[in-house]
Amino acid sequence: MTDATEGGAATPRETLNQQQLDDIVKAHGLFLRHKPGGVRARLALQDLTGLDLSHRNLSAADLTGVRLENVNLTGARLVATNLFAADLTGATLTDCNLARADLRGVQARGADFTRARMIDTDLRDGQLMTAAKDRSLELVVYECPVAAMERAIVHDADLVGAVFDCVDLGKVDLSTAQTAVGLDQLDRSLRDIVGEHAAWVATNGDEGRRAELARADLSDAQLPTAMLAAADLSYCVLRNADLSGASLVMADLSYADLRGAVLREADLRGARLERAILSGANLAAARLGEMAFTQMAKAGGACVTDLNHAKLTRADLRGADLFRANLAGARCDAAAFTDANLAGARFVEANLTDADFTGAVLDGADFG
Repeated sequence: MTDATEGGAATPRETLNQQQLDDIVKAHGLFLRHKPGGVRARLALQDLTGLDLSHRNLSAADLTGVRLENVNLTGARLVATNLFAADLTGATLTDCNLARADLRGVQARGADFTRARMIDTDLRDGQLMTAAKDRSLELVVYECPVAAMERAIVHDADLVGAVFDCVDLGKVDLSTAQTAVGLDQLDRSLRDIVGEHAAWVATNGDEGRRAELARADLSDAQLPTAMLAAADLSYCVLRNADLSGASLVMADLSYADLRGAVLREADLRGARLERAILSGANLAAARLGEMAFTQMAKAGGACVTDLNHAKLTRADLRGADLFRANLAGARCDAAAFTDANLAGARFVEANLTDADFTGAVLDGADFG
């Protein structure tokens, strides 16, 4: 089996049978459980057309460019699986867990995503390069160059947190899927919600109401200097929002989409930003250090800002305070930490490719 490539060349694929696939899945299961004989499944560019992967666990497997046409993936666990440029045409993904999976550039025409879990799934466009015989790189060309979901079935699928940039959803029925809630679907205006939350904070909960904005789409919202301390903004879409100078102390922003957001001089001490997407965000001079509590002071207690596995690619953190912040597993490639306070910060297993630490305070920082 081959795929057409740029220039008329061909990229060969190895075709596996069901027994071969089952053996690979079994070894991968041992790998996930850290058992002897475990081997991570690496099925890049393989042809699995028509095979059965129902209820299998291939989390964290490499399925780059794999052909999965008409494959049964019912109930499969594909958490953080690399499916970049995979062909899922006609595949059955009912009840499949695709949380944090990389589906950039996938072909999913007619695929069934009924009740699939797609939190933090990346469905942007992407192009697959493979090695040619002369060791140069060739572009694998599909019928459509971007992620395609034409005629895909997404009934009751959880799409909150999925990234769909450049994906054509014009022929996909999203009426029953779980998606971010628009401003017009909130029970009150955003201005009223923020105002009542400020009163709730000022009176320690005696007046007003806590802002419950989980799964809300607040793209481009203008919220400079807003009081949102301890607000629930988990899974919230805040793309390109202006939160400059805002108070987000102890706020829950886990899995939030903050790409391109302006958080300059914002107070995020003790905030939860686990797996938040902050690519290209402006966090210059932001406060992301630990939050100390008076009642805990005698014991030296404090709450650190949690950025574990957050995506900070090309983020601007110049002059930011990240004292003791947790950035374990975070993507910080090409991020600017110039003159930032990173004393005691945790960067274990973080991606720091091309990150700029010029003038940064690194005393006690843990890079693993």
